[in-house]
Amino acid sequence: MKTEDLPLLQFTRGDGEGALLSHKLTDLERAIFMEMNSATLTLPEDSPLEKYHEAVVPIGAKHGLDAKQSIAFWTRSTFSIFE
Repeated sequence: MKTEDLPLLQFTRGDGEGALLSHKLTDLERAIFMEMNSATLTLPEDSPLEKYHEAVVPIGAKHGLDAKQSIAFWTRSTFSIFE
């Protein structure tokens, strides 16, 4: 998969967080988000951010994303903010 297949990763800070808030996840993005969300739901609430990153990076890798892209995707799809 290419990052072009994930419009969420195409936004830049110059687009503003409003672009993230108004973006409707594609079916593929929603599927990846659900996998990542399931992985992070098993973590204790007080887990450090690094633990969340460790949980989502393998899922992103499974879909052809590197660690930075995986963290960006998770952050943007979960919080609608830029990483």
